[in-house]
Amino acid sequence: DEKGTRANIQGCIITDKENKIVKFHPLLVVNDDFENWFIEKNNIKLCKLYYEPFNFKRTGCKGCPFALDLQEQLTIMNTYLPNERKQCEMIWEPVYKEYRRLGYRLSKKEQKALKIQLEAHLASVQELLTQKESQLIRFEKRQALPCNNEAAKDSRYTNNVTLGGAALNQQNAYACVQSKTAEARYWDIGKAIGEAYLGKTPLAEGKTWSDFLKESMDTLRQHI
Repeated sequence: DEKGTRANIQGCIITDKENKIVKFHPLLVVNDDFENWFIEKNNIKLCKLYYEPFNFKRTGCKGCPFALDLQEQLTIMNTYLPNERKQCEMIWEPVYKEYRRLGYRLSKKEQKALKIQLEAHLASVQELLTQKESQLIRFEKRQALPCNNEAAKDSRYTNNVTLGGAALNQQNAYACVQSKTAEARYWDIGKAIGEAYLGKTPLAEGKTWSDFLKESMDTLRQHI
């Protein structure tokens, strides 16, 4: 259901001075009673934010500055979705700061407390990302290479790197051997085809040139 300016539009159709349709709002006539009936009738499961304990009336952009009940939304998030609340404060920081300065949609009293809370949160995140243990955990989960000097010297990192390097060398060596072996096989088959074609190698009794060529190509495919 619509709020603000759109809620005051009369009817579903908006026309210009020449009576031509410029906008069509098919759901403007839908009221709360119809919505509730339709949801119950069709057993529709809504976003959890519409239910207890959140009881949001509308959903949209997280912490949207245009929300008339912005302060209420943030208060609810602070209780039940603290991480979401912190994200809102970081995403909309310039707007929220001005709102609080003006006392518009947000309480002025929150400014100082939130600043302290946000600084503490940022400090904890920074520590988490830079300390040795968290760096090693992220490396072991294949999320990032350690940039902390202590973590880069730790055996949990160096041993993995050494093992990984050794495995890569073995893989390259094996691939090299396979490549040389395959090259030799291709050469032998190609040589046999060439000699048979030039008549240097007689074909087996009862074999035609087409038979020989087909068998040679089948052999070649087995080694590709």
